[in-house]
Amino acid sequence: MRHEQGLATVVHLAPDTARGHDGGHLQQIIETQRAISAADLDLDTVMAVISACAHELTGAKGAAVLLAAGDTVLRYAAGSGSFEANVGETVQIRDSAAGSVFLQDGATVGAFADGCGLGVSLRRGDKAIGVLVAVASGPDVFGEDDASILGLLSVMLSAALSNAERQARHRAKMLALQPRLILKRPRAARRSRSKRWNDALAEMVAVQSECTAWFDALPQSLRDSATAVALQDMIDLDLDAIAAIQPPLGYGRD
Repeated sequence: MRHEQGLATVVHLAPDTARGHDGGHLQQIIETQRAISAADLDLDTVMAVISACAHELTGAKGAAVLLAAGDTVLRYAAGSGSFEANVGETVQIRDSAAGSVFLQDGATVGAFADGCGLGVSLRRGDKAIGVLVAVASGPDVFGEDDASILGLLSVMLSAALSNAERQARHRAKMLALQPRLILKRPRAARRSRSKRWNDALAEMVAVQSECTAWFDALPQSLRDSATAVALQDMIDLDLDAIAAIQPPLGYGRD
């Protein structure tokens, strides 16, 4: 279900709205951070994992990561639950609840004025670069423990975003130092259908490996989620059996 964000201001959480969480949530966040670091996941996957964690650990209806795309809009970069359909869409900074969070000073977790959402800005130094939000189906669902969870996840994600930006600057710098050569673009080599078959199989193996790393990065509490089920379906594909198939004679003739 698509989730539309309306305009909202950010207010402090009332202590008596806090829901109790056991210490296992902190351990799950630590395990998620270790798994992300060990698997060396790409940034899109990291954002998807963290939005899924925010969704699950806060008991939200949905959670999302939005990144600044220029000076006036935020783009949904990852979403879980009710935000899955919004990925790729944009919202105005000045006319949305996520934008209200983005414009706050500092990285303090706040509740939306309607009591149905939590948000925290993602920052690179003193500059806001995005937001992490979670929404519920009704008011007074989130409490201080949920705010702490969202704050910890935002620190993890801000670090990942800053690291990705540093790596991009480094690649650009190294590229600029290389001598500029004018080269003719080589013509694409002609591939037979049997070669294309083998190349496609190799791509499937690579995707299956990425899905395995993503699944391993999910905390135990997300192993029954829709994301986990889809990843497991990809992991369970018997690619060895597909690789054993011999294309019929003449298949490689174009």
